Amino acid sequence: MSSPYKLSLSSAIMINMNIMLGAGIFLNPVVLSLYAGALSPISYLVVGLLILPLILSLTYLLRRVPGGSFYDFGSQINQLTGFIAAWSYFLGKLASGALMLHFGFSLLQELIPWMQKFNILSIDFIGIIGFTLLNLLGLKTGKYIQLLFMILKVIPIIAIVGIGFFSFNTANFTPSHMDVKGLYITIPLVLYAFTGFEASCSLYRLMANPEKNAPRAVILSFLGVLSMTMLFQMAFYAAVNPDLLMFTPYFDGLSLFLYSTIWSFPAKNVIVWLLQSSVALSALGGSYGILFSVNWNLYILAKEKLTIFSNTFSKLNRFHIAWMCVLSEALLYFIYLFSTKGYQIPLQQLAALGCTVAYAISTLALLFVRIRQQKSGGMITIVAILGMLCCSILLLTTVSSIYKYSLAPLTGYLALLSLGIIMFGYQRRKNTKSLT
Repeated sequence: MSSPYKLSLSSAIMINMNIMLGAGIFLNPVVLSLYAGALSPISYLVVGLLILPLILSLTYLLRRVPGGSFYDFGSQINQLTGFIAAWSYFLGKLASGALMLHFGFSLLQELIPWMQKFNILSIDFIGIIGFTLLNLLGLKTGKYIQLLFMILKVIPIIAIVGIGFFSFNTANFTPSHMDVKGLYITIPLVLYAFTGFEASCSLYRLMANPEKNAPRAVILSFLGVLSMTMLFQMAFYAAVNPDLLMFTPYFDGLSLFLYSTIWSFPAKNVIVWLLQSSVALSALGGSYGILFSVNWNLYILAKEKLTIFSNTFSKLNRFHIAWMCVLSEALLYFIYLFSTKGYQIPLQQLAALGCTVAYAISTLALLFVRIRQQKSGGMITIVAILGMLCCSILLLTTVSSIYKYSLAPLTGYLALLSLGIIMFGYQRRKNTKSLT
């Protein structure tokens, strides 16, 4: 990771937010509204407060653990937990990226007639190849690509919030439209929308002044996205007819919103097309951002000689990019999309499961750091314990959600995790033999 170019604080915040504001903010409105009704905006606040100790735990770790990656965090316990944290995050985050990519191209296919001649998975695969090639061009190029995507996704968010509050229907927020029990079911889905604040952990070694900028990027991007998602969900629910929600596919929430608001406008067709295009590009931007950042988790494992073909995986191209790690991301995208056909629920559940395991290990690692460094600070201990409690709740809700729908995401995750652990054991034994 010896790139001459370093990411600034503003660049890190933009990358975090680009990932967080991917598909989740546009995919969730229908599902959240169906389960929680008028309380659906509160879903984001509930999950935001729930994961706040986790976020604070990560900021403490970023200040205290050199390297700042999930492997570095988990290794404070032992090398195996470091590997599991990095590997699990790698698996979970790419499930999120695969869903964003599928959603983006599915929406573009609806908007562009000639794309309808092709199978959506074929379009997805072409998109993966294109994103992979772009990610091989270096950090500086990647930063500008993400800036473009960020601008494109802010446009529909601002437009929808403005239209929604202009069309605000107070009748949608009566007690009969509120479902407290539904909030519980929405937790894993909302968690999916928040994942991305931790991208700073993957990019730690690539940032300027990372000890200060990495924690700041986590906090500021989280607060920014929390505000935007709550406003977005409130604007959506305030404007739509709740009776139509059960007849609306999860990916078509924007169409319902526009039908409920601007359908009488003279230029509605142009407005609809532009907003939907921006939403599609927003999701694709989040997917690109994940490919941009997550490959460094695999690179770190390769540098530690914990992957097969470690020397190849740790090689950088002339743009200082771990090209083999990027290709591995593309392969996992293919696997996820082929096995799920791009369906929302299993990919969201797999994403939540993989990321939460990494989070849980990291919060536990903070306690080990606290004990090892023997520094005063009871607040750190409290934050770490609350962070572990938070992760336990997230894991419980995610697993219960998996049992409700299908065991396939859990089975797939455990299979891929087991393959990683087997690889770890093999490489550890190989490394030990080479030393002796």
